[in-house]
Amino acid sequence: MNEPPPGGSEHKSADWAPFDYTDGKHKGQWKTEYPPEARKWIRLETFYLILLAGFCLYGVFWVIQKSDSSASDSTQGVGQLSQTCLGFLGALFAGTLGGCSFGIKCMYHFVAKRMWHEDRRLWRLLTPPLSGILSLFMAFLVASGLLEIFDSTFIEHLTRVIAFSFLTGYFSDKALAKMADVADTLFGRIKPDK
Repeated sequence: MNEPPPGGSEHKSADWAPFDYTDGKHKGQWKTEYPPEARKWIRLETFYLILLAGFCLYGVFWVIQKSDSSASDSTQGVGQLSQTCLGFLGALFAGTLGGCSFGIKCMYHFVAKRMWHEDRRLWRLLTPPLSGILSLFMAFLVASGLLEIFDSTFIEHLTRVIAFSFLTGYFSDKALAKMADVADTLFGRIKPDK
């Protein structure tokens, strides 16, 4: 058998799906190659991602339940404000959940393909909260009309907000790159000093 390239088995160009589903291991080779300290950190990071994902999933359903109960409330003024706030809170929870989902997917791929290392720890820990914040502010941009992806009633449809925010959180790296392009268009690029 051919030895896998450094960092794991072969990948399609940018896809996660490998050509070789063995992750570069030989038949019957089941023991991990990570030392005990690395395995400890892998377990801790995985626990963090799963715990945060569980909390955010609970938060999404809590927001939906609160939204249903406040929609049936007869008071109009406070109820409308409450629905808007619940929409933004749902965006935060759903975006963080999207970031956690992406982090969990990366975690098992990085570990299996022997690409996990300490230097990416900050990325793995900070991506979910950053995804939540990004999703919240993307919801602000859409609800304000500055970013015309949906109609002006976007924030009033909680399932739209949650779905959009989850996708924004899951693809937060791409969303940040696109926002940088928009900022370059609006404000111009900074030319490096010569």
